[in-house]
Amino acid sequence: MGLYTASITLCVFYLIHSGFATDLLVDLPYGTIKGREAISPRNTTFRAFQSVPYAAAPVGPLRFQAPEPPTNWTGVKDATQDTYTCFSVKKDSDRENEDCLLINIFTPILDNASKDQLPVMLWIYGGAFRTGSALYENFGPEFLIEKGVVVVTLNYRLGPFGFLATEDGLISGNAGLKDQAQAIDWVHNHISLFGGNPKRVVLFGQSAGGASVGYQLLYKKNEGKIHGAILQSGSPLSSFSYMGDVSARAYAFDLASQIDGSVDFKNDTGSLIAFLQNNVTGRQIDKASTLTTVTSRPLPVIEQNVKNAFLYNGSYEYLQAGDFLKIPIMIGATSEEAIYGTSDMDAFKSSFEKYEKKHEKFVPTKGFHLKEGISNKLVGEEIYNLYFTNVSAEERLGYFVRWKSDNNYIKPMIKHADLSTKFTDVYFYIFSYDGIMGNWNITVPGAGLVGHGEDDRYIWKVKSSSFDNGDLSKFPEADRITHERIITLWTNFAKYLNPTPAASDLLQNISWPKVESGNFQYLDIDTDLVIRKDPKSPYYATWSRIYDQYNKRPFTIF
Repeated sequence: MGLYTASITLCVFYLIHSGFATDLLVDLPYGTIKGREAISPRNTTFRAFQSVPYAAAPVGPLRFQAPEPPTNWTGVKDATQDTYTCFSVKKDSDRENEDCLLINIFTPILDNASKDQLPVMLWIYGGAFRTGSALYENFGPEFLIEKGVVVVTLNYRLGPFGFLATEDGLISGNAGLKDQAQAIDWVHNHISLFGGNPKRVVLFGQSAGGASVGYQLLYKKNEGKIHGAILQSGSPLSSFSYMGDVSARAYAFDLASQIDGSVDFKNDTGSLIAFLQNNVTGRQIDKASTLTTVTSRPLPVIEQNVKNAFLYNGSYEYLQAGDFLKIPIMIGATSEEAIYGTSDMDAFKSSFEKYEKKHEKFVPTKGFHLKEGISNKLVGEEIYNLYFTNVSAEERLGYFVRWKSDNNYIKPMIKHADLSTKFTDVYFYIFSYDGIMGNWNITVPGAGLVGHGEDDRYIWKVKSSSFDNGDLSKFPEADRITHERIITLWTNFAKYLNPTPAASDLLQNISWPKVESGNFQYLDIDTDLVIRKDPKSPYYATWSRIYDQYNKRPFTIF
């Protein structure tokens, strides 16, 4: 179907359905739900179904384990508002509850009898795998809905609830990733009831959500259920997305000891599980997660000797071998991800002073294991010289921001694209537009301007005590244009698996090229849309050489 024909079809669809009463009841295999009718800022009417169970409550023997299908209910379940969120480390709320495996569906299809099926955009939120939720106030779908797509958001387990592992298979780990896979399966099976097309589901997410999207592409049981993916500022190659050398087993026992230090578990997994599943509340586990000393961040792990493991190898090796779902992806980052760290400038300067005195600190601390005969000092000096040679005193702090951005966020995104392009279509971007809507206003000489998460503010309708973008007229014209461009690029990809399928004045008539081996072109999203080459040059190429030259194989992250 051509773009013109598709546009006409969509217009006719809205004209036809505008005269129908909205169906607020939907019958699922598990029971009936009742949603609500809502209207977007540009007067698009849509249906909202919130806090719909996609899995059984993971309590008792299901705590820390893979999710099970939802239990049936009788009567009509109210799905008109948000209910529970999953427990978040260090962010307490009355909404926190273990019965949190809930999904939200937002659709401009207003009646159940419609035969129309729209592309589906399935969102996974970020938050370092330890905080976050799919609350409507954080991820209002209106701007996306206005482009004629179905939007789905979901909760998944976080912290120890989602990522506890005992390294012996009894609690294999990655429960939070398995929650996401369960939600993907739910969407595949049921989204047609809401006017969504199960054959055109695009997964997207930011930060830990972007990494989660990447992990779902490594899970072969998702084959045929996902048809495109957008990874924003997070990849399974990101250091913040993998447990690394930290002992998951030691963390599990540490967690239990923070609840009751008098219990001697004798390093016995059975005793540990009996205690954590039967003797304590979710609130006690949540509290203990803020006190652990082994680590404060349980993360995805490689599951050893586990039947039906979610992850059985390092992410780098999956990608290099082409052992992933070969579907089109959009992937990228903001221009200076780590600039948020300068919000406490005194602490940031103090940290830089320590690195200046000891260059070994510039060597990655996770997923980087030196080959025989190679010293941390040697590698640290190379990285230090890469970023600080001939840099003026005024800009040195800014270049420290650059190193943090590249090391923690941007180099894994580029490497993910680099490895993937051998096997599938890849569109890479850098989001460089610095606007008020991004809600960040700190600048550091020598550093870029756009920090981690600013792109989300141009996609979602957000309302909080400090930010509200519901009325776009309050923002400068350049912000509104950038917002419209982002929404158009993202929804174009959902519809056509190509962000620029035809010439568009809004998009300045660009054609966003795919990444090719030896020709890494990308879209720089700034005041203008510009096609550039080799993101973060010369840094990325040098990082690649450093890993190849000094790091032992197999790699896990980058």
